[in-house]
Amino acid sequence: MESTPSQDAEGAAVIKVLAAVLERLVSANSKIAEVDPGVITRFHALKPPSISVLLYLQRIHKYASCSTECFILALIYIDRLIQRNNFLLSELNVHRVVITAIMLAAKFFDDQYFNNAYYAKVGGVPAHEMNSLEVEFLFRINFSLHVTPELYFKYHSELVTHAVAADGSRSAGFPPVPGSNDVTMIPPSPPIVAQPTPTHQPPYQPAVAQYVGGGVAAPHPHYIQEKQGYPMQQQQQQQMQTQQQQQQQVFGGNQWGAVGGSIPVTCNNQVSFGRMSGAVA
Repeated sequence: MESTPSQDAEGAAVIKVLAAVLERLVSANSKIAEVDPGVITRFHALKPPSISVLLYLQRIHKYASCSTECFILALIYIDRLIQRNNFLLSELNVHRVVITAIMLAAKFFDDQYFNNAYYAKVGGVPAHEMNSLEVEFLFRINFSLHVTPELYFKYHSELVTHAVAADGSRSAGFPPVPGSNDVTMIPPSPPIVAQPTPTHQPPYQPAVAQYVGGGVAAPHPHYIQEKQGYPMQQQQQQQMQTQQQQQQQVFGGNQWGAVGGSIPVTCNNQVSFGRMSGAVA
C-alpha cells in the first residue's frame, strides 16, 4: 500500500482542492442552517470538530494509503448523497461524511484496503459507529458506487478548474486529465454482471441401493444409466429382480441385514433405512 513520491504529490494536490470545495460548500450551507437546521442524521456531531477539513483529509491520505482516485470518487459519492436526499452538508457532519465516502471509494476501487476498524481509528470515530455510517451512506445513495469514465473525467476537470481559479495557474503536482490511453488513472470498472444460472435439470434417473456385507453401498452406475429405447417400467422390473437376487446372495434368503435387523429390505421398490447400531435415525 506504499505510494510513490509522485502519487503523494498528486494526492496532496487533489486533497487541497477537494478541501477547498467542501469548505466552500459548508460555508454556504451555514447560512441556511441558521434558518433551518434540517434533520439530524447519524453523521451529525454534537459540536464541530476542532480539526479542519483540509487537515482531516491530509490525515486520511497519510494513514489510509488510498489512491488519488478515491478522493475524486468520494466527492462524487458526496454529491449523490446531497442530491438524492436533500442532504445539507455542514460543519457538524462533513467529517463523518468524508471518512465514510473515502472508505467506500477505497473498497470499491482499490485492490487493497483496510478494514472498518482501521478507518474508524483514522477518522476518530468508534468502530461500531463506522459500521453504522457505512450502511447509512449506502442506503442513502441506493448502493450506487459505480462511476462511468465520463462522469469521473467531468469531476476531475472541475477540480482542476477550482485549482486554477484558486492559484491563478495550474496547481503544481495536480494530476493531468486522464486520456483514453492513460492506464495510470483508470476509472472504476463496471460491475460484473452475474451469468444466469441454468434452470434446466437432467432427466430423472432412478438409483438402486445395493446391500454389501450388511451395509448400504452406493448405486451401481449400471442401474443409474437409462438405456435408450428401453421402457422405464421394464427397466424397473429388471432392477427389482436384480436387487432380490443380490439380497438372497448376501443374506441367504433372510429379510434382515447383518446388523441385527437394523436395515429393512425394500418394499414396493423403495428403500427405507431404519435405526442402525449407535446411530440416530
